[in-house]
Amino acid sequence: LKEHYEVMKKNPEMEHADPNMVTVAPGKTGEVIWQFTKAGKVNIGCLQPGHYDAGMKGFVTVGKATAAQAGGVAVAQAVTDQGKAGDMKNDKPASRADTTEGEVRKIDKEQGKITLKHGAIKNLDMPGMTMVFRVKDAAMLDQVKEGDKVGFTADKIGGQFTVTGIEKK
Repeated sequence: LKEHYEVMKKNPEMEHADPNMVTVAPGKTGEVIWQFTKAGKVNIGCLQPGHYDAGMKGFVTVGKATAAQAGGVAVAQAVTDQGKAGDMKNDKPASRADTTEGEVRKIDKEQGKITLKHGAIKNLDMPGMTMVFRVKDAAMLDQVKEGDKVGFTADKIGGQFTVTGIEKK
């Protein structure tokens, strides 16, 4: 959680697409429904820059399920009243783009975006995750489909994480 928070502080414009998160406007609420698979303490927090440090964090204690509870779902609700995180920008140019392995999760031709579950992107100093990227050329979206394994390159262009090349594996 802390490692990802450090990445978010450097790149506040990242757009994620993970099922274990929710983004809400200031003063609004949202919920994440999560199936816990083992007992223990699970840390939670808002990784928008400034929010975690301002106290938007906590934990959920998960107990052992009884036979009657097996298969139950725990629900955690997060409320933000911290206001806007600020107008932080990080438009430094990316260094040499290396190929990263990934899987296409969603294609949005109308918006010129692709959602990729990816490994570490070395040139962006980013750990593996699932996130939404813009594409440098809309024709790239015609080369792949949801579920495809791909090799891709990405850079930060005009403050946006952008796929600059993609190849089906």
